[in-house]
Amino acid sequence: MGNLKLEVFSPGAEMEMAKREHIAQKVAEAYREGHAKGFAQGSEASAREHAEAQDQLRIQFVEALRDAQMSYAEAQTAVVASLIPVVRALTEGLAPSLAEAGLITELERQLKNVLEARPDLVPRISCAPELAAGIKAALPHFSERYTVDQDPRLTPLEARLAWDDGFDEIDIEACLSEMRKAVAQAEAVALCPPFAEEETANVG
Repeated sequence: MGNLKLEVFSPGAEMEMAKREHIAQKVAEAYREGHAKGFAQGSEASAREHAEAQDQLRIQFVEALRDAQMSYAEAQTAVVASLIPVVRALTEGLAPSLAEAGLITELERQLKNVLEARPDLVPRISCAPELAAGIKAALPHFSERYTVDQDPRLTPLEARLAWDDGFDEIDIEACLSEMRKAVAQAEAVALCPPFAEEETANVG
């Protein structure tokens, strides 16, 4: 019968094995921690780069939009500025002459409306003395269905139509005044720069 040999484990061998296992465990833990930390840092850097790229895109978009707005505003301002002399010539030169004719036309329209609604009335037209003859000559088809009173307080661009229970006033001069104000406002806008200096846009 052969001899049976038994392996003998010494205390020193067990300690060496435990030491190796401990070192391997520490290496594995260090690897996992390093991998996790590297992944977190990489994710943070990627997010930061993405945010910076988005900020640059927003800045470029805002600048492009502002340039387009300025180009449009400058073109619009140039058009308005070129039209102002023409409009001013109309309001200061041609408009008053047209306004006198327009006053009689408007007076005729209102007189017709009153007489159609109340044929029994005899409306009274009040106007500047220099306008009385022109009104009578322009409204012959109404015959004696109205009267004309001369009022020195009125200008040639004003008239008043009154009847028993109402009246209406025509003031072409007020209309011309509003036109002049509108032209002045348009001119003031045209002379201003399209955009005032603004603070740097905050696109964060």
